[in-house]
Amino acid sequence: MNCENSFPSKVEEQFKNELPREAQLEALRVARSLSQEYRYVILDQIVQQKAHTLPEIHLLEDMERAMLALHSNKIEATLGFLFPYKTDGRLFYYDKLLRIDQV
Repeated sequence: MNCENSFPSKVEEQFKNELPREAQLEALRVARSLSQEYRYVILDQIVQQKAHTLPEIHLLEDMERAMLALHSNKIEATLGFLFPYKTDGRLFYYDKLLRIDQV
């Protein structure tokens, strides 16, 4: 069985050795189906969030990757955000650091 190129070798080995062939085929079908639905979700997010520039789309991509990795319990994350604000005609940035650990 040939999995995606980005499929980690350890996971591929477990997938091949632990799942019966019928379950492997069904798991791959489910993954393909969900990936198509996920594409629609991402495109909708781009439209709904009005991510109309390349930097905005890249930021959305980075956030989605971080959430997927966190959801799969693969990483601990620290995210930094700069929030611009104006006061008295001067531009300032509020720096916020968010740390996400596995539970």
